[in-house]
Amino acid sequence: MNKPKAILIEQMVIIAMVIVIAACVMVPRVARAVESAIWTEARLAAAQIKQNAQIFCSEKGPSWAGWKDVSIYELGFTSKDLDGYYFKNDSYSILFMGHNDFLITIKVTSTTKGAEHFNRRTLTLDEQGNWGYVDAP
Repeated sequence: MNKPKAILIEQMVIIAMVIVIAACVMVPRVARAVESAIWTEARLAAAQIKQNAQIFCSEKGPSWAGWKDVSIYELGFTSKDLDGYYFKNDSYSILFMGHNDFLITIKVTSTTKGAEHFNRRTLTLDEQGNWGYVDAP
């Protein structure tokens, strides 16, 4: 005699538990991967700003005295050049301390798409290509 095969309640509970555990493990990993991918947009824009800043420094030379007042727009960018899907022009800033001495800052702002899902951090890039994170309060 063949008995009909059926899934017992216990088996269904075990399957559901396995699915829940797998989801608990995967959700944080996926969230980190998504945030990392979003920051890639900002990193690419910052690299372009760095390249333009290095060219600007070469053009002006070490004896130029106007370093403190340089904006991103003076590096050859227009108001929409740095607008991406997630980060907009107002997310980027540059601070010159002198010839070939600058710091690029990328902030998650109110115009950042999905800003409520970010760890509120600021990404920095210096003239030597060193990346850093500054935790926002």
